[in-house]
Amino acid sequence: MADRDSSSAFRGFLRRFQDNQVLMALLMAAVLYLVGGIFTVQFFSLGNIGSLISLTVILGFAGAGQTLVVSSGGGIDLSVGAVMSLGAIIAAQTMRDADAGTLLSIALIVGMGFAAGLFNAVGVILTRVPALVMTMATANVVAAVQWIYSGGFPTGHPGPLVKFIGTARILPFLPYLAFVGVAMVLLIEFGLNRTVYGKQMFAVGNNLQAAYLSGVRAKLVQGAAFVLAGVLNALAGFWFAAFNVYTAVGSCNIYVMPSIAALVIGGTSMNGGKGSYVGTMVGALVLTLLGSLLVLMQTDEAGRQIAYGLVLIAVLAAYNREPKIRL
Repeated sequence: MADRDSSSAFRGFLRRFQDNQVLMALLMAAVLYLVGGIFTVQFFSLGNIGSLISLTVILGFAGAGQTLVVSSGGGIDLSVGAVMSLGAIIAAQTMRDADAGTLLSIALIVGMGFAAGLFNAVGVILTRVPALVMTMATANVVAAVQWIYSGGFPTGHPGPLVKFIGTARILPFLPYLAFVGVAMVLLIEFGLNRTVYGKQMFAVGNNLQAAYLSGVRAKLVQGAAFVLAGVLNALAGFWFAAFNVYTAVGSCNIYVMPSIAALVIGGTSMNGGKGSYVGTMVGALVLTLLGSLLVLMQTDEAGRQIAYGLVLIAVLAAYNREPKIRL
């Protein structure tokens, strides 16, 4: 009898573990890390750990706004790459290797992100253009603005202080950028779980009509998610410039698919109503490790994008299916 109870408790533990996507994502990350070490022992080096953390933080920033939009049930934001790229270009060309332009750079980047997010919100919420179509159109507009603003060849670099935060490390395995990532996680998790707006966002994403009948201004909540996403996407570009130093037109377009895959791996429901930025960061870690493995295997960028897409499909198939109805 005791053996049966122990077996039942163990099966229950396994079931709860499998149902927790964040824990499953952490397990995936551990496996990928061990596999990387099998390819080369340098994968375990402290310097490589620091690089993985920095890359995870940048990808996590790309998924921040995406997490808000998807959690609110607003759809998917395909403009993240273009807005990030423009944010990076503005950062480089405004600061021009001097810290004196940092505040102006941040102000311009926030303003640009606000405008892009508002454009998405108006299109999706007021004119009812599908989010995929609207955000793709915004991406095209912002891409054109990149060319106009930079002449096709961005110049300048972030100021020394910004470059220091983006590239320097306290210890070989601990970059300063990690603290920026932790601050972002704490801020967004607080907003999602401890504020009225965060609770309304999940309520709208879970059931828009029920939220509306409960007195929530559902469309306003979703529109605000797009605006906040625009600002977060633009700031992600700022930190991309700080980390990479050199920027180019469209340099952040590669983050569109990974930003979606990261939040899905981390447990955010594509149907809305369920999301966690901690989960998005863990998903970003999984994809960063996967990307590093693919680099070791000498896979090009096209191959990596294919891999991200396959991972996204696999996770969606595993966790986003409707429960079976028993007759």
